[in-house]
Amino acid sequence: MGKNITFLFFAVALVGCSGGGTYSSYSPTKVSVKADTPPVKADTPPVKVETRSAPPAWFTTASDDAFFFVIKNAEKSGSKKLAETRNLLISEIFLANTIQKDFMTSSDQEAVVKSIRASSSLEDIKKYMNNPYVESIVSGYTVEHSETQPYDTGFISYISIKRIKN
Repeated sequence: MGKNITFLFFAVALVGCSGGGTYSSYSPTKVSVKADTPPVKADTPPVKVETRSAPPAWFTTASDDAFFFVIKNAEKSGSKKLAETRNLLISEIFLANTIQKDFMTSSDQEAVVKSIRASSSLEDIKKYMNNPYVESIVSGYTVEHSETQPYDTGFISYISIKRIKN
């Protein structure tokens, strides 16, 4: 009987621990900040500041890809210009690989994207920019939407590019 109660206790504890949910980087983060001056009343709540906003509506909605190749991507960086440049460059690589399936293997694409994301300056990614082969594959694409927002530790750049299917 004692073993059954012990087992039941641990089973309830495990179920309680596993029901905590998952973390989503897209959910807004709320931070409590105390005001510089003491509150007038002791029961006055602290000021609420939102530090991370949700992605733009166009980024989360489905795209009509019947006539277009559509690539949506988001990249973070401490520098606004680096985040935007990385995002466009990585989106062009994704688009080229979507248009021409034999352009890169998935492991090659992952390696190049990882190198671009690991770059700490524009000088580090210059070797990946203006690639004539990539440009010939993706020529004629348009930037449908582009938006850069402040983020916890810098900026996050959202982009949507599209190209007509042939």
